[in-house]
Amino acid sequence: MTPFLSSTRFTAFLALWLCLSSGFAAAFGEGYSEDEADIREGRALFKSYCAACHDLGHDGIGPALGPVTLERDKDWLQRFIENPQALLDSGDVVAEQLVRKYGVVMPTFGLAPEEVEKVLAYLHARRRPLRERVAVEDGRTVVENPVPEKLRRAGIALDLELAWRVPASSEKFPRARINKLAGVRDGERDRLFVCDQNGFFYELGDEGPQLVLEMSKVFPDFVSEPGLATGFSSFAFSPDFESSRLVYTQHAERGDAKEADFKVPEGDEAQLQYAINEWRMEEHGGKSILVGPRELLRIEMIDTSHGMQELAFNPYAVEGDGDYGLLYVGVGDGGASYIRRVDLVEDGSRIWGKLLRIDPRGSDGRSGEYGIPAGNPFAGGSTGRPAGLPEVYALGFRNPNTMAWSQGGELFVSDIGHWNVEELNRVVVGADYGWPRYEGVYEIDLKESQRRIYARDGAASPVVDPVIQIDHDEIRAIAGGFIYEGERLPLLKGLYLFGGIATGRVFVADVKGAEEAEAKELQLFVEGVETTLSKMVNVGRADLRIGSDAAGEPFVLSKSDGSIWRVARARRIQD
Repeated sequence: MTPFLSSTRFTAFLALWLCLSSGFAAAFGEGYSEDEADIREGRALFKSYCAACHDLGHDGIGPALGPVTLERDKDWLQRFIENPQALLDSGDVVAEQLVRKYGVVMPTFGLAPEEVEKVLAYLHARRRPLRERVAVEDGRTVVENPVPEKLRRAGIALDLELAWRVPASSEKFPRARINKLAGVRDGERDRLFVCDQNGFFYELGDEGPQLVLEMSKVFPDFVSEPGLATGFSSFAFSPDFESSRLVYTQHAERGDAKEADFKVPEGDEAQLQYAINEWRMEEHGGKSILVGPRELLRIEMIDTSHGMQELAFNPYAVEGDGDYGLLYVGVGDGGASYIRRVDLVEDGSRIWGKLLRIDPRGSDGRSGEYGIPAGNPFAGGSTGRPAGLPEVYALGFRNPNTMAWSQGGELFVSDIGHWNVEELNRVVVGADYGWPRYEGVYEIDLKESQRRIYARDGAASPVVDPVIQIDHDEIRAIAGGFIYEGERLPLLKGLYLFGGIATGRVFVADVKGAEEAEAKELQLFVEGVETTLSKMVNVGRADLRIGSDAAGEPFVLSKSDGSIWRVARARRIQD
């Protein structure tokens, strides 16, 4: 079953009722199945659709769900899950409050009524009262609105043209889980590729998307669920692609698929594995295919969220530079914070919550299939520093989903937020970016609800603050992009282009050399009419991604239906 419900507010919308009502427990909580088989199946559905962002007893990216069946009657919950838009159109007060708070309407996913029954049966079987959410303890200041200033408009419009629609790989939303689009120069031509997390790799051209690789035909243990990021999420072309023809991919497999290079601690069970592979692109019968693969690295994950993220090479490094040919790998916390295993992230000798840098041409790494760059902060048993893995370049990330470089060599990493703040970080080798003890510039008490953040006490922070932080009344889940250095859109020159995954809003910011940068919103137009990405894909969740071709020209993507729009023009506009 396609994993999508969690961060598209399946349970977040339901659990918001906890904040909007009280005193109903005596009237609710009846009519749920107590059959063990139903509860087991409901647990499996919950794991696939909800667990990436929700826990029962603690707040995560969405609220705790333990009390939901005690706070609202079963009929309302069923009607909401089955058709949230219909409930909203009926004038339901709670549905309207949900839309005002979250800014999107949950799509109708087509879950069978009996599946909804089983999810609710599981939640009711695991019901528990919710602890008090708001408190001030030990004189600390609880921050309820971390960034009160609203984002301004940039006064720039983007005119979008539909370029391609990738074939549907699922009968349910998201239809085609396109996650990364990137171009590569190949002789006299520029080529463009996109990956679908359900396991498909396409080249985009005049004849439409042409299949290059289907992961499940090569890897029998390949999985694309549960979790929003599970599957085939990223790829990168070697900087010497024109001569070497090498392509690198990452994908997910079952937790027990193979012997991993980096394992969860003894006694814990891996839920997923992620692997990086090297391929050679060849031409057969006028079509491109990938041959190989050679596995470089395999990592276990303790839970189903925040797995391995983008693969990337520094596009401005040239042969002879120390950074040339080195592969950067974003690795999330593996969902460790959701299950109260922050030790796995804080420990510098463990791989989770880190940005890695490895050399695909070397052999002194853990697997023997990659090398350790000499400039990595923990390489060669560096003295004067805490212990750390030699693969690590920087640490303290929750979900470092994309990377971008400036022409001056600055590296920026977008880190998807938890409950309060989305971040863009300028990455310095060896630096700590704070997760899980910090979200944005605010502290988290790991003994308490992770939803609650506190103002710092004024002491110097041991971590690096973000260049941009945006709170969740503006966007949820930052869709990292790139610094525009193309030629067709001079209004965007030198600006970082990015967006919000759920809402589909698109922004720019001047981040080069800045300690703090202001994000401003761009307006989107199709055929001369202002619109939103959610309207364009006709679902509540936009599922935005931003990519670029080999010339650095931008494209806007939606995982919801596999649409890819070319940014045809950027122009000044008056509000």
